[in-house]
Amino acid sequence: MKMIKTTIGLLCLSFSLFAFQINTDSLVTELSNKDGQEQLPILYDLVTFYIENDTALAQKYINEFSDLADNSKDKKTEAKLLYLKGRLAYYQSRYIEAKPLIEKSLGKYRVLYDLKGESEALNILGLVYRNMSMPDEAKKYHQLSIDICNKENDLDGLARAYTNIAAVEEIIGNYTSAIDYGYKAKSLCEKLNDIPCLANTYTNLAIVYYQQSNISDAINYKKKAIKLHKRTENKMQTLRNIANLGAFYSSIDSNLIAVKYYEEALKMSKEMGNKKQEANQIMSIGGVFHFTKDYEKALIYYKRAIKIYESINDTNSAITSNLNIGALLCEQKLLSEGIPYLEKALDLSKKAKEVRKTIRANDYLARANFFAGNFEKAYLLNDDYHQLKDSIFNVEKTKAIEEIEEKYENEKLTKENAEQELDLAKKDAQLRISIGSLIATVVGLVLLAFMFRERNTKLCLLEDKETELYGRNQELIQELEKAKEQNNKSSNFQNRSIQLTNHSKTIIPLKDILYVKSEGNGIRIITTSEKHWVWQALKNFKAMLPETMFSQIHKSYLINLDHVTNYTAQQCVLTNGDALKVTRTYSKQLRAELDQRTALQD
Repeated sequence: MKMIKTTIGLLCLSFSLFAFQINTDSLVTELSNKDGQEQLPILYDLVTFYIENDTALAQKYINEFSDLADNSKDKKTEAKLLYLKGRLAYYQSRYIEAKPLIEKSLGKYRVLYDLKGESEALNILGLVYRNMSMPDEAKKYHQLSIDICNKENDLDGLARAYTNIAAVEEIIGNYTSAIDYGYKAKSLCEKLNDIPCLANTYTNLAIVYYQQSNISDAINYKKKAIKLHKRTENKMQTLRNIANLGAFYSSIDSNLIAVKYYEEALKMSKEMGNKKQEANQIMSIGGVFHFTKDYEKALIYYKRAIKIYESINDTNSAITSNLNIGALLCEQKLLSEGIPYLEKALDLSKKAKEVRKTIRANDYLARANFFAGNFEKAYLLNDDYHQLKDSIFNVEKTKAIEEIEEKYENEKLTKENAEQELDLAKKDAQLRISIGSLIATVVGLVLLAFMFRERNTKLCLLEDKETELYGRNQELIQELEKAKEQNNKSSNFQNRSIQLTNHSKTIIPLKDILYVKSEGNGIRIITTSEKHWVWQALKNFKAMLPETMFSQIHKSYLINLDHVTNYTAQQCVLTNGDALKVTRTYSKQLRAELDQRTALQD
């Protein structure tokens, strides 16, 4: 029975794809049989299809649409043209250009009260913000799209919005919500036979499961996504998913399989003439060889990639390539060969104003110069590294609270202006009432009653508005206080635990952790009874811990403040007797934290 259902499902999918291709071909035929404004809806459908599969053809049909739109004074046609141009810019990764185009189209759709167009524009605007690393904004626009689709019972739009908001939830780290939206999208796509949307849903589910270290399900959904993208002939999505599959296998040390998928993606990149993707796959293959310590092959692939990045003026990728080559050579103690690559990466990152890459380059160069015996240079580079790192940390730490405070101040100013308008309105109403009363005495009791009734109605409306403004003010104050409380955090974390991202998914109570040490490509967690090693960066693990309970005393150490028995400016002694070095960068901060805890206990 299960086999029969599967067969019927595959036949339905195949028929859907076949029918869609016939429909596309018929659109081209129909376009040639139409003239003037009658071509506009056909051109719109053609652009919508080709925009993900062949941007050159999409641009061609947009140009034809634009030529016809110039002769039309239809506002809806203007909105559609802006939307198509913005959507194409998005798929060409021109996000800064795409944003104002989509925003303009959204404004026009709203004026026209075109909810279908508004929903589509909101969805694309959410995608733009997501790719501009603004997931909270992206989520807001996808949620607005969902609200409209639910209101209009637009199941096609709802499926796409669910797929997109699932991807945003994954970026934010809300994996449970991401899976929930993913399965909602999957159910709708299967019901509607929407193959492209279903393929994207599989892609998102694969990434969520990968983030949760459920590699088996991640690989399963990724293969399903590849199969559907191949059927719809979406070459770019097929390529990206194949490359992702290589990364999945690489994460579980199946390096030969990983290289096989990277090479398949590389072949597709060359066939498509996509130099950027070609270089990306070459870099990924080099990364696998680097990890397996086959330095000779890794260096060959890294150098091939960097030539392509430089030929297409991809500065960011060129920086990464130089960092990888420099790090690889330094690992082999070839410092004189590796340092020039690291210096080039530092120079490029400074020119490009890539702060995070500048930090990374400073760190690598400082260590390389130290081992090369250039101690003065190493000290200066290390100082630059810590200054930049501290500055970016402080900026990110205060950004959220500043945004809330700015929002509060703006709303406060708006409230004050509204209150002034309300006061003037009251005075105006009272003046009108006085005049009305005088007139009423002349006109008669009937007119007087009418004027009093109008007065009461206006006062009720004004009072309702005043109440509404007061309620909004209280909400903003509560929101600000909540944000401040979250920023400062409570120090009561004694009963909390943390789950490690290893295969056994070990759970450790926070109170049992003595300290965490950076070790190799991961971290070593020392507890009161045992030790654990996890493949994770120290900074990422630190972000998961409460700031009031754990403190960094060295670039390689995090300590539990509850287990400190003694400390000086140079070292810190824990309850198990381990004495850890405290660097000058963190000494003052450690003393302040421990003094504060002592004061609170007293």
